[in-house]
Amino acid sequence: MKKNILITGGTGFVGANFVHRLAKEGYKPTVFIRKKSNLWRLKNIVSKIHILETDLQNTKLLSRQVSRIKPSHIFHLAVYGAQQSIQKDIIQTYTQNILSSVNLMEVCCKQGFQQYVNIGSSSEYGLKKSAMKEADILQPINHYGATKAAISLAASVFSTTYRLPISTLRLFSPYGYWEDRRRFIPTLILDAINGKRAELSRPSYVRDFIFIDDVIDALVHFLTSKKHYNEVFNIGSGKQYTLQQVVDEVQDISSNKLKVTWNDRKSNQLEPTFWKADITKTKKQLNWKPRISLKQGLQKTYQWILRNKNLYETK
Repeated sequence: MKKNILITGGTGFVGANFVHRLAKEGYKPTVFIRKKSNLWRLKNIVSKIHILETDLQNTKLLSRQVSRIKPSHIFHLAVYGAQQSIQKDIIQTYTQNILSSVNLMEVCCKQGFQQYVNIGSSSEYGLKKSAMKEADILQPINHYGATKAAISLAASVFSTTYRLPISTLRLFSPYGYWEDRRRFIPTLILDAINGKRAELSRPSYVRDFIFIDDVIDALVHFLTSKKHYNEVFNIGSGKQYTLQQVVDEVQDISSNKLKVTWNDRKSNQLEPTFWKADITKTKKQLNWKPRISLKQGLQKTYQWILRNKNLYETK
C-alpha cells in the first residue's frame, strides 16, 4: 500500500534527519514548513520531497491541504521553545505548540490515517529520582515541558475519542548530524576542531544522550509496524552521562587539545541530578533498542561536522 507521509518540523534537527532517511529509502514525504523557514538542512534533497508552506493554526488552510494530501502516516515534530536560551517567548511557546498540535490532530482525525506519531520530550517528566517510565506522573519544570505534556495528554484523548492510532515518542537528548551549532555537543565539537575554548555550564549536569540514527530508527518503525493506539514510548539510551563524560569522549576523538571553561553559562532552569529513560516498554513493544554507543555516536558526529564544517560557518 502506498504511504503518503506527512511531516511537520521537517526543517529542524530531528525532522530533517528523518526526511533525509525517508528520501534515501525511496519515500517522497510531504514536509509542512512555516513561511520563511530556513531550508539549510534540506537543500540537497528538495527535489526528492514535497515542500508545502502552511500555518498549523489556520484551520481552513490546514483542512484543505490535509484533504488534498490524504496522509496515511503523520509525524508531528514541529515545536517552539526546545532551545530555551534562544526561543524565549513564553506566549508563543504555548500557542505555537499546543494550538498547532491540537489543530493538526483534529484535522487529521477527521480525515483518517493509518498512524499518527506525536513527538514528545523527556522534559514532560520533570525531576525524578529513578529512570523515567511512560506511566510516571508528569511534573514539568519549564514552559516547554508543560506544553509537551499537554500535547501528550491531548494525543491520548484524541486517540481514545476517535479510536485512531496515535502514539507519542518522548525523546530524551538526541544529538548527531545537522544539530544546531548552539547546542552543547556541536558547540563542543566545533570548538575542538577550531582550537577554541568551550564555555560550558557545569561538568556534573546529566543527560540521557541518544544518537540521532537510533531516534530515526524508532520513527521509521511506525511506517511498517502494527497500529499503536494511545501509546507513549521513551526514546533514549537508557544510560545517564555527565557533561564531563562527553567532554572527555570528544577530547579522545579530537587531535586538538580541548580547552574548557566551566560555569560561564548559567542554566535557565532547575538542573536534575538524575536523568535517564526506562526503555523497557519500547524495547518490548517496538522491538527497538539503541545500537550506537555514546563513543560511536560522538565519533560519527565529529567526523560529519568536520566534513560539513562550512554549513556551520554560515550559521
